[in-house]
Amino acid sequence: MNAAGLGVLQRLRLLKSIQEAFRIGRVIDQTQFIRKTYGKKVSKATFYRHVKASFDSGEISKILIEISYDGLRSPYPTGYEEVICIPRNREIEFIFRRSVRNFEFKDLKMENISSYSKVIKIGAKALTNIKGIACRITLFDLSVGSTCSSYISCSANRQKEDLYAGEEIWLTLLQLKRSKDIIERIKEIRRLIDEAKSQLSNEELEAYYQLRSELFSRGKHPSHDEIDEKGIYFGREIGGLLHLEMRLRQAEEDLEEAGVECFLINPYEKKKESYVVDLLKGEHAIMLIPQILHKSGIDCRPTIMIYNGWNDLPKEYVIRGYLSKDLIWTDPSLPAHRKRIVKRSLETRLFRVSS
Repeated sequence: MNAAGLGVLQRLRLLKSIQEAFRIGRVIDQTQFIRKTYGKKVSKATFYRHVKASFDSGEISKILIEISYDGLRSPYPTGYEEVICIPRNREIEFIFRRSVRNFEFKDLKMENISSYSKVIKIGAKALTNIKGIACRITLFDLSVGSTCSSYISCSANRQKEDLYAGEEIWLTLLQLKRSKDIIERIKEIRRLIDEAKSQLSNEELEAYYQLRSELFSRGKHPSHDEIDEKGIYFGREIGGLLHLEMRLRQAEEDLEEAGVECFLINPYEKKKESYVVDLLKGEHAIMLIPQILHKSGIDCRPTIMIYNGWNDLPKEYVIRGYLSKDLIWTDPSLPAHRKRIVKRSLETRLFRVSS
């Protein structure tokens, strides 16, 4: 194979490794993950040459990300920064080219709608008087390099109203849904448990709680045979309750493993929603770009998000800078000296062995 053909294969290999890193949620440590996929035979210098060749060919871009939230057990502190690669996308570059700073954005927020549905929102405060706005979101699936965009609603349906400096709005970005069938199964099992417990005497309840603690302590998963061996000495009612407890724990595990489905919500048709992607805890990084469109340009807050479990905030990495062969963008909200640091980091890091 000639040198040109080998170069194409190397760039394809790098792009696939980048996409795989995002698919399994490796964001901050993306470079370490990708280098492992290359193996020990590829030197550090060769790896970075591959990165630069892919960048120069227009296949990948670089971004500087800042941790907003990386989970409770993360070794990386809030505010930690890293330069990583993403598949290049011209739709995103169009947004960046028109970006201004007439709004100040907050961090992502999750709100409960029901036991199996939540929405992800983001707040924004107007810094100047604004006439006429529309709100959109662009979702970039980093694992496959595809994008989708949709208009979204903001608080008080103010898309066509004027905003004054200091006023705040909330943009509804996404809706997350757990499996309704599993939720209903859990509710039914809990109802049966409560009903069965109400039939027991105080002495039987005490024996039940003690036996349940022994069987299910520290994440144990007893078999039905083990429950029968213990329960036979305490009566059929207690044995039946323990079997229900086992079913409940299994259903709760099924619910956690099932992850969530992610939807875009149509602001003009409340009952219409568009399925986007399945999200599992700690996996599948997606880029969210909420946008406020107005006459002066586009205000946006590009963020990489990873679903972090139903009861936890999503992992959130704010994008502070973007660099492709045709464009360099820095977050308009940054002070001038920080913009210079971001620009220098984007231009140098991942292009040399010392980075």
